[in-house]
Amino acid sequence: MVESINTKRFSTQVVESISAEDIGKLPDSSIAESIARLPGLTAQRLDGRASRVSIRGFGENESGTTFNGREQVSIGDNRGVEFDLYPSEIMSGVTVYKTPNASIDAEGIAGVINMQTVRPLSKGERVVQVNGQYEQTSFGKLN
Repeated sequence: MVESINTKRFSTQVVESISAEDIGKLPDSSIAESIARLPGLTAQRLDGRASRVSIRGFGENESGTTFNGREQVSIGDNRGVEFDLYPSEIMSGVTVYKTPNASIDAEGIAGVINMQTVRPLSKGERVVQVNGQYEQTSFGKLN
């Protein structure tokens, strides 16, 4: 929480940020649901799961997405990235830039969502993470 607050405080732009600590405290299965909790961002649900994210009501074609600073491409026919493909466990943080900046690649009219992954070699201590989940169908069988 302190890391995401400091990112907002010391940024020269209008940003929203969520850190690994915040992501770990949330019961979200994908990063799309974690991002949708930030102010000014909404998620489009597909089959009950948050999939696409829009910034300030703009469509997904008006925003850009980067993954560790590199432009993300879509598997569809537009610029929208399917965020439900990224598990929240691999993310160290997400920063959403709501104002333009010349130093950011893949700039969009609405803003840019930059996802950062965990970098295991940068940790100075041993970290162990355990995660479990199950899904039940309407037929009573576990998947």
